[in-house]
Amino acid sequence: MQIVRMIVTLALYLALVGVHLAGAAQEPASVNIAQGKGPLSVLLVVAEEKGFFVKHGVEVALHTYNRGILAIRDGMIRDQCDGALGGATVATLEAFSHPHAFKIVTEMAFTDNQDTIIARTDRGITSPGDLIGKRLAVPRGGTAHFFLTSYLEKWNIPVNMVDVVFLSKKEMVKAIAQGRVDAICQHEPVTEKVRKALHNQTVEFEEKALTRKITVLLFRTPFIKAHPQKVKAVLRGITDAWQYMQDHLDECVEILSRRKNISKENACHFLEHTFNFRGLGLSQSLLLKIEYATFWAISAGLGERENAPDSLNLIDYSLLEQMDPGRVTIIRKE
Repeated sequence: MQIVRMIVTLALYLALVGVHLAGAAQEPASVNIAQGKGPLSVLLVVAEEKGFFVKHGVEVALHTYNRGILAIRDGMIRDQCDGALGGATVATLEAFSHPHAFKIVTEMAFTDNQDTIIARTDRGITSPGDLIGKRLAVPRGGTAHFFLTSYLEKWNIPVNMVDVVFLSKKEMVKAIAQGRVDAICQHEPVTEKVRKALHNQTVEFEEKALTRKITVLLFRTPFIKAHPQKVKAVLRGITDAWQYMQDHLDECVEILSRRKNISKENACHFLEHTFNFRGLGLSQSLLLKIEYATFWAISAGLGERENAPDSLNLIDYSLLEQMDPGRVTIIRKE
């Protein structure tokens, strides 16, 4: 009888251990993704908040950095986050010094009118030509710097006729408010802070469709090789977030406003007029963007020609092709 009780007890113990292990095996795997402060990471934020990542078996932790380039450089490369969201331009810049550290797995969103130049009207600036001889702040490298260069070229203003000052986003607001610079080149929420600091005594110069900002999702190359299913789960969660946004725009405006610390009015304007998402994909336009950003980086002294990244090798095609081959339209030799 004693032996029977021991056998029953052991069986119950093993059953409980089995249940515990099964439950542990079903717990979401963790994935760390770095993002900038800007609103273009809205799909990551919505997917995290609404549980779409967990639905597909991954627990995503978002880590916020001041800029997209810092999310890539500091968050993913230095701090060892598994992935990062950033602009294709800044991803290209980082590839000059870290050519094999990461791969682009998908385009996320694009905008043709996010960056703008905002200037103090009390400095006699009312038209683009008035920027000549003025001090204009922008973060070095990245999409805003790229936009500024393109904007000046479009208006036939040589870069050396503008006193370009490289400042961080945080420094820029204080600098223009104190009058140490006459204008800045940036996007929301920085421009909103400038308007408030200057009591709307500002003028803004936009140039829609001058440069297309494409945000991309990157993952460290070793992580892609070791955990392809985790990356696919993240991509599925993003797709769910986009589908949810179509029917719950007001809720997503509230989420974006709260998580990115911008007004609901600006969050709504961003989602309705600035943010564009065509679904996950790797398009020929992305490849052209990388190649153009490479040329710009070299001409602007941000990268050396001999260290220029291989555009095709900067992208991982395998995951999206396995999920939906039609989403990959980049022309390349097999």
